[in-house]
Amino acid sequence: TIEQAQARALKGWVRNLADGRVEALFAGPQAKVDDMIAACHQGPPAARVVEVGVEDFAGDIPDSFAKRSSS
Repeated sequence: TIEQAQARALKGWVRNLADGRVEALFAGPQAKVDDMIAACHQGPPAARVVEVGVEDFAGDIPDSFAKRSSS
């Protein structure tokens, strides 16, 4: 996710949740964010993607894209 988001020059973060889900914030041009969301539907080869949810975000946007500590 980090490599894919950085390749699209997106800002935000990604982290693993204790229940096995992944949470991410993608910020940037709408077309690039949409493309990243589409990539999340496929996931990496070892992943099993069941569902991808999308919500609006009203907080502070980081200056780059990084991994956050798991929660």
